[in-house]
Amino acid sequence: MRERNGSPRPRLGGLLLYCSLVLLIGTASAQTARPPQPPRPPPSPKPPSPPPSPFPSPPPSPFPPSPMPPSPLPPPPRPPPPSPGPPDPPAPPSPPSPPPAPPFVPPAPPRPPANDTTYTFMTNTATYALYRNRASWTTALEVCRARGYTLASWAASNQELYDIFNGGWDYFYAAEFWVGVVRRANKTVYEFADGGAVPAIDGTPVDDYIVLADPDCLTDIRGCCATLTDRMVGPFLGGLQTPRSPKLVVRNCLTQFMYLCKGPLPPSPPPPSPPARPLAGNVVLRFTMDYVQLTTVAGRTQQFRQAVADKVAAEYSEAGTTVNVYELYQDTATDGAVVVKLLVGLPSSINENSAANYLFRLVNTPSIIFDNTFRSEYLISTPIMASLANTMELNSPPPSGVQQLASGGASEQDKRKVGLIAGLCAGLGLALAMGGVAAYVVLKKRRASMRKIHEIH
Repeated sequence: MRERNGSPRPRLGGLLLYCSLVLLIGTASAQTARPPQPPRPPPSPKPPSPPPSPFPSPPPSPFPPSPMPPSPLPPPPRPPPPSPGPPDPPAPPSPPSPPPAPPFVPPAPPRPPANDTTYTFMTNTATYALYRNRASWTTALEVCRARGYTLASWAASNQELYDIFNGGWDYFYAAEFWVGVVRRANKTVYEFADGGAVPAIDGTPVDDYIVLADPDCLTDIRGCCATLTDRMVGPFLGGLQTPRSPKLVVRNCLTQFMYLCKGPLPPSPPPPSPPARPLAGNVVLRFTMDYVQLTTVAGRTQQFRQAVADKVAAEYSEAGTTVNVYELYQDTATDGAVVVKLLVGLPSSINENSAANYLFRLVNTPSIIFDNTFRSEYLISTPIMASLANTMELNSPPPSGVQQLASGGASEQDKRKVGLIAGLCAGLGLALAMGGVAAYVVLKKRRASMRKIHEIH
């Protein structure tokens, strides 16, 4: 219409063209900015439209439609309640609280330093350890006590004092060192660290003998402590030029010096045990047999003695036992049994108390050792009796006793004794015979002389 009125119409077309270009540019930029989307699913079929209503539709409202509020979303479903888990374990009991420390606990003694230079020497009464590391008197006492010692002290004889002085001064060149002499703040006398009284030195009271080098220690709460040094303070000139003797010098207890600890003597070693003596059991056997037949046959007695020794030695062959039959006789005073005494050697592990157990089989069951073959050979009747008389040293002579030796069974020594006795008897008989003959001759001559005298008268 406006074109009809003469207005230019191309202005409206340009505006439409401009809007189309802006819309195309915006669409292209949106497509380039958006990431590639998956293909959309095919649209669902639309439901059939309802039939047209026969009534006319209401006229459109002149007011624009008001926006409807969005419908609220349904609340999310509640999570299920958690299932109850296992019950918690009971809490462990708390450790008991340490007991309260008592008030004024004394400090523990210090550990002795491991790098101490220590020299040890012994006297007749004690062991002494000289520490060349310097320390105060209090520290020295604690170190000595930590090792089970105490600071050096001595008896009233003063010999121990001189031994201490010589050991520290002459041997280890300690010119001055702490000893256990102290005068405590609340006392007026000198005493040892263990509480003993300090004896007089060479007959001089201690108060006159001591040199007070630091008078301020008399008012110190720690007291005064003493060092052992020489009477003559100065360089050591040798035993041949300067006589030396001990001297006590009192100083402040915090002064640093070497110190000497005193301890007990080491235990003496036990005396050596005496050498084991070889022992033998003195066993007495009693056989019921014909003693006359045993002694009649020459050499049978010696054979029987050897057979008895061999049987006993075979029984104890594992220990290498030696058997010596030293006596054989007939006991005519009681039952006439043949008594055989023998020494059975015992091993070194057997003593007097265990000898009976070792010889139990021989003493209690001799009929088993001397079997049927042995008994039938020598016509021995059972039972065979045995007893352990005593134990004795193996090398000692056999015990003495009445001995009736069988013929053919005597030893060479017994034969010599018999020969000597027989010779003495023969000599005595010959002397008596010669004496009788001489007396007879003298008496006969005297009678002849007497007859002649009577004839003369």
